[in-house]
Amino acid sequence: KLEVPTGLKLRPLRLTMPPKASRSSHSWETPLHRWEASEFENEGWADGEDTDFEEETFNADEQSFIDHMLGMYYRRKLSAKDFCIAMYFAGRSGVGTATRFGLKPDSSSGHYQRHLDPLLGYKA
Repeated sequence: KLEVPTGLKLRPLRLTMPPKASRSSHSWETPLHRWEASEFENEGWADGEDTDFEEETFNADEQSFIDHMLGMYYRRKLSAKDFCIAMYFAGRSGVGTATRFGLKPDSSSGHYQRHLDPLLGYKA
C-alpha cells in the first residue's frame, strides 16, 4: 500500500441509499444503524444537496492512476520531468486530481523537481 504524502488530500467516497422500492420490508431487516433508517435519507446528502461535493466527486479510477504514477515516481521508474508531463496531459484530459502535479512539457528541466518537492512534502 502506498503512503499518501502529507500535503495530498484524498476526497471521501460519496455513498447514497438505494431507493425505498428496492429494500425489503421483512421484520428481521429492521435498520440497525443510523444510515439505514429512512429519516436519514432526508438530511440533505442523499438527494444531491451536499455543497461540498457538487463540483468534484471522488473518482476511484483517478486516484488509482495517481497512486500508480506516484509509485512509479517513488521507485524511480519515472523522472520528475516524465511524471510532471504525464500529469499535465492527464489533467488536460479530465483527470482533475492530476492537474496539481502537472507542468508544461516546454518548462526548463530544473523546474520539474522544484515543482514536485513541495507537493510531496520534501524541502522546497
